[in-house]
Amino acid sequence: MRVLLAGATGTIGHAVALALIRDGHEVLCPLRPGSSLRLTGPTPLNCQLSEAGSLTKALQGRSVD
Repeated sequence: MRVLLAGATGTIGHAVALALIRDGHEVLCPLRPGSSLRLTGPTPLNCQLSEAGSLTKALQGRSVD
């Protein structure tokens, strides 16, 4: 399953991302500019969720079934 997970740079989101990856899911993580993930495996999406259309633009060209 493909999962969009906001908050993966925080403590709880990090643990959730690890569990999802361990269970074989593909994890997409929107990141604020300047943020970085402390783990490998998820696909970072550079966007600003507070800006209208930012997530749509970040997902452009990706299959989101």
